[in-house]
Amino acid sequence: MGLYWPHAALAHPHIYADYNVQVTGDSAGIRALHFRFKFDDMYSAIMTSEMHVQGMPELDTKDTRTVKAAPETFLQGQHFFLYLTADGKTLPPQEIHVTAAHLGDADTDYLFDFPLPVPAKNIVFSLYDPTYYISVSQMDGEPVKTSPPIACTTATKTTSFTIWGLLRAAEVTCVIAP
Repeated sequence: MGLYWPHAALAHPHIYADYNVQVTGDSAGIRALHFRFKFDDMYSAIMTSEMHVQGMPELDTKDTRTVKAAPETFLQGQHFFLYLTADGKTLPPQEIHVTAAHLGDADTDYLFDFPLPVPAKNIVFSLYDPTYYISVSQMDGEPVKTSPPIACTTATKTTSFTIWGLLRAAEVTCVIAP
């Protein structure tokens, strides 16, 4: 008798990413999520080597690598997703299209903005890669930052099973306080 393993179970992490998030909005609703990602040293070195450093000569097509102008061009197409429910309506998984990224304080920090499609009074979101190619976890310390009137709580949820065990993700619930 054969066992069925979902496609995602065959993967294992090639990239490790930790993040924290700042949730912003006002009394009218939550408007945006501002992520700060810290990638593992190996992936960060690859991204940094692929980006053009101002003042350095441009590489051309005969070189063995292609220079990228900014981190967002290198990160486009990476497949971690934002799973979002806004005011009780579950939105389709939102692929994070990196369009407003810039290098943070350290060589391994990258900042991304995700504006909500419409302001919401309450949201529930998780960020993970269902294929487990990228391991995504919240940073230690202060993983979710807010300011009044927004209040958030974090719980752990199981997203899928892999041959390495359960794939878990942080689930963040944020509401506009009355």
